[in-house]
Amino acid sequence: MAIRKRNMDQVFKNKLDGLNIKAPEDSWAYIESQIPQSDNSKPIYFYRYMAAASIALIAVSAALYSLFELSNSNTLEKTNLSAINPIIERKPLIIPDIKIYKTQIKDFQKDIINKSINAESKSESMVAELLPENLIIGNTENRENNLSKLQIKPVLLFTDIKFLDIKEYSSGGILENNVEEATNFLADNQQQKAKHKGQWALGVELAPSYSYRHLTSSGNQESVVYFNTVENPTKTFSGGFNVQYKVYKRLTIQSGVYYSQMGQSIGNMTIYDNKNYDNATPATKSNYISSITLTNSVGNININSKYVFVDQTNLRVNTSSENKFFFDPNDPSLSIIDSKVQQTFEYIDIPLMVRYKVVDKKIDVNIAAGISASFLVGNNVTLIMNETETNIGETKNINQNNYTGNIGLSLDLPIANRVTFRIEPSFRYFLNALNTDSEIKSHPYSFSVFSGFCLSL
Repeated sequence: MAIRKRNMDQVFKNKLDGLNIKAPEDSWAYIESQIPQSDNSKPIYFYRYMAAASIALIAVSAALYSLFELSNSNTLEKTNLSAINPIIERKPLIIPDIKIYKTQIKDFQKDIINKSINAESKSESMVAELLPENLIIGNTENRENNLSKLQIKPVLLFTDIKFLDIKEYSSGGILENNVEEATNFLADNQQQKAKHKGQWALGVELAPSYSYRHLTSSGNQESVVYFNTVENPTKTFSGGFNVQYKVYKRLTIQSGVYYSQMGQSIGNMTIYDNKNYDNATPATKSNYISSITLTNSVGNININSKYVFVDQTNLRVNTSSENKFFFDPNDPSLSIIDSKVQQTFEYIDIPLMVRYKVVDKKIDVNIAAGISASFLVGNNVTLIMNETETNIGETKNINQNNYTGNIGLSLDLPIANRVTFRIEPSFRYFLNALNTDSEIKSHPYSFSVFSGFCLSL
């Protein structure tokens, strides 16, 4: 059976292989007639009509909106009070019916006062936003006509942060000079307050200092080198009060009263405690007082003390005791003490400084420069042992009045209302020599870091 099926397939293949039957000529026309036709042009025209209508509607709406805004703008221009130096121009308000709007005026005044208090730093009044719609500002041309028709009293409204009042004038008394006088008064008042606000300030500051001196000599450079070897800088202290006046926004003048110390430490000294002085009777104690002259870069120091001073360089100590006391290092009554000699000068300074603000930000940066008149009020040479100081003499032939040059760089940080914290590194140099009769001229100087507070008045 299967063999017959294979033979039948072969028969069809052999008979029909290569057969080509041509389709009828009207077949494609018939097929095309059966496809439903669609009108593509109709929706296109519909969408175009919709877009055109939308554009026209938007254009008409924009035109109406512009006309409405222009009308409102013209109305606001009539009612707006323009600023004059920064005071608001005051214009008379014509009230159609004083009986109807009397309560409204009082509420209007209270509303302005409340908003002015909340914006006390803004002198530009918000009157334009507060004006009721029913208040009509009369112009110059028809003011008298309106007054005669309505038979009312015009109300002149003054608005200012510090001065707010409502006054009534008769129809014949409200003229332009009332507005002008009030405007001038408020302008002068505001300018005077702005002129003096924040110009004065008081300050207090303290500073640790590093003090030394600069030596000059016309022909004795060896002595300059020697004293620079045997003397050392020392720590001192400065502080005082100042008054500042702001001349311009960035320029301030400062003066005040300060206390300052200058000095140096005298090294290469061996100091002995004399037990003979402690064991002597009161009548004989003076026999054990050492009277010496110690020479240093500033001048000669006269010392009268029970302590024995020995210069390790054998150049600076001159014994002038009348009892001709001679030092014997093997004397058991003498013992070396751990101490040092310090030379200190105390001054009252009156500075005149100019400050210029180079950075005006949250932290202000100021450059300060000026001069000071320094008056000598203390001249001490002290022996420092175990953190205690004992006065043992003073330096001779020191200038009483001196002048110094000062320069500094301050950082100012506001920390509270009208209170500023200031830190200021500064340098100070004596313009004249401290000593008067020495071949070596000594010009003290100091580095200080002041810190303190300023209060704006």
